[in-house]
Amino acid sequence: QEADEFFRTTCGLAPIHDNHPAIEIVVDDPSPRRRNCAAWIPGTCRVHVGIADKTSFQSSLTNVDTMTHELGHAITHYFSSMWMTYGQTKALNETTSDIFAVTAQHKRNNTPADKANWNFAEGSLIGATEGSSLRSLSSPGAAFKGHKVLGDDGQVAHMDNYVSDVWGMFELKKMQWSRN
Repeated sequence: QEADEFFRTTCGLAPIHDNHPAIEIVVDDPSPRRRNCAAWIPGTCRVHVGIADKTSFQSSLTNVDTMTHELGHAITHYFSSMWMTYGQTKALNETTSDIFAVTAQHKRNNTPADKANWNFAEGSLIGATEGSSLRSLSSPGAAFKGHKVLGDDGQVAHMDNYVSDVWGMFELKKMQWSRN
């Protein structure tokens, strides 16, 4: 509800718009694909929020940051042509949703941009040796380190480090796994 209010009042946008189908939010989706995950599913007009395992993620994935991020995908889907699930377009789409989420956080906390921490879903991650955010917009790649399942934050800080194909991403992950 807070996420929807942010889009309506602050951004002047409505993820649930009269000209678009209503968005359904499915909480505690038991499917294995949704465990520790929240996802906007465009073909179904649903946000699926999986069950957190409480060893890698906090007990609720329905926090305001995550819900704002996922509804940000709905905004992107309905109001732009940037809805793609691969390549640079996906990277831009994810970043746009992250920006919506941290901006909503700053608005909610009345924090000016120069005093904000720019971390997405801070406190959501459990089991990292450093950090508990899912992503850091001010310091990409530094949101967490030493997580027992995810390893280190793999977010790239510059397009020079961007991997544009699936096989390249696999090779990058393989290199990261071999370092652990």
